[in-house]
Amino acid sequence: YMNFLFSLGFHVSKGEKSMAGIWHFFPESGKYGEIKLPRSLRSLKGWRKATPRRSRLPYPWQVWCAIAVESLRDGLVRLAFGLLLAVEAYLRPSELLGVRCGDFLAPAPGGVDAWVLLLHPSSRSERSKVGSQDDTVPLDSKRFVALAPMIEALSRRPPHEPLVGMEYSQFLELFNKWCRKLRIPAQPYSARHSGASIDRATNERALDVVRKRGRWRQMSSVVRYDKTGRVNDAWRALETEVRAYCLECEKVLIPALLTG
Repeated sequence: YMNFLFSLGFHVSKGEKSMAGIWHFFPESGKYGEIKLPRSLRSLKGWRKATPRRSRLPYPWQVWCAIAVESLRDGLVRLAFGLLLAVEAYLRPSELLGVRCGDFLAPAPGGVDAWVLLLHPSSRSERSKVGSQDDTVPLDSKRFVALAPMIEALSRRPPHEPLVGMEYSQFLELFNKWCRKLRIPAQPYSARHSGASIDRATNERALDVVRKRGRWRQMSSVVRYDKTGRVNDAWRALETEVRAYCLECEKVLIPALLTG
């Protein structure tokens, strides 16, 4: 079956998902089970070597401003802010939807001279994808500090109030609608990749700082974001009028958020 999928040109993720499904429904075929699938696992190993890993395209800040403007048009001010927050803090979609108003920590004397986002707080018994708790991300980039008044206003809301307040399925439906309208082939997860790539392309943060900020354990997981030309490629792939619109959105978005 693995050879069949490979011959049809599928990416290795197709085979990996198939194996995950088998292990889910038939745990005895897993690592500690009695039934082994050596040929399938060996096929996957060769398939991974023959298929380059895929990564989502990183988009410039202006593209995310355009998507956030569409959110504003639909009256979703907090989600518009959340999209920018996801780029700034390298958030996974689940992390963005899990943010609460009490997760914004104010600047403190002798501490970080900027607002800080607390992720996976131990007080809520939350853990990240890699099992960590109480991760902190300073919101201190040049492009984001202007939103400090909005962050301060959010921090005065009830601590457990969700920032976005919607399920992933609803968020994904809205996001895809806006991207289709703008003719931008982005995905929600692209925000995480975009933030890291933008910081490296503008040389705002060193590679090791990007690794710590993105909560990656291995430097090998971050090297892809040092290929700064990919941001340029993604920008050039957009239509001329789309790029012009993104640039206009960058000019109006933050004032609109602060007054909205």
